[in-house]
Amino acid sequence: MGGASAVVIGSFMPFISTQWGLLYEINPEAKNISAAFGALLGLMALGMRAKESRTVCSVVLLLAGLFGVLGYGGFAYMGIQGFESESDFGFSTHVEFSPGAGLVACIVGCGLAVLAAVSTLKAGGDA
Repeated sequence: MGGASAVVIGSFMPFISTQWGLLYEINPEAKNISAAFGALLGLMALGMRAKESRTVCSVVLLLAGLFGVLGYGGFAYMGIQGFESESDFGFSTHVEFSPGAGLVACIVGCGLAVLAAVSTLKAGGDA
């Protein structure tokens, strides 16, 4: 549940910042999807408490958590490495950004969800 809470809270925090210290706002729809993803992780974590659905929810939580770590981590890596983007005037520009507290919270939250799922599966579904 802690990992899911970190993803939900992180989705409402600043995701990125630039080298000039400016905070850019991420599209609100993307942040809402991120919060919904955190809620999904929370539902799977709650499902792991029931003995009947423990294994299924653990596998789904494991896969969703890995997907989240790769997605959020890939986004952070892309920003750190930078990429070329075309401006409104047709010029190519190099864009770089640093991960903010919200993005880091989402990565850590997904990592915690993966650890919870792995520990439950390793215990044979009886954790």
